Amino acid sequence: MASATQEHTAKTELTAEGIEILGPVTAEFEQILTPEALRFLAGLARRFDERRHELLARRAERQKLFD
Repeated sequence: MASATQEHTAKTELTAEGIEILGPVTAEFEQILTPEALRFLAGLARRFDERRHELLARRAERQKLFD
């Protein structure tokens, strides 16, 4: 068993919600990123993903004007 401060690499996956965490996950993150929190994040991603992509595309176009 890992100590609370020991970092370990984990691939935590909540496949039903489409959330996958890749990379180091400490015990503290495991306490914060509960299944309920991941479901909440998945809901936000589903709700705002299209708009987020639109805004990123607009940002890229605007950056071209500055470049």
